[in-house]
Amino acid sequence: MSWLQRLGDGMRRHARLIRAVQWAVVLIYAVLLVLPALLPLPDSQARLVNNLTLLAQFIFWGLWWPFVLLSMVMSNCRASWTLLPTSACRSSGRW
Repeated sequence: MSWLQRLGDGMRRHARLIRAVQWAVVLIYAVLLVLPALLPLPDSQARLVNNLTLLAQFIFWGLWWPFVLLSMVMSNCRASWTLLPTSACRSSGRW
């Protein structure tokens, strides 16, 4: 049995846990998106540890967004490497 088959079997066995984690992420995302919009603006003394709006901004722009950009770059490069011949990538100026 290959590692990919074992991974698939493990994911099938733990499907309920995986779905629970996915829904938890969705709920946390919704709270971090909606709740700060309903709160008043932070004052000049507010910090990440005592203000949910600043914490949400840091999580979205400081942690989540850089990984979104990185994943877009990585998936674009992977698609270019797998879908285009090497000579086409070189002639397009991407290399």
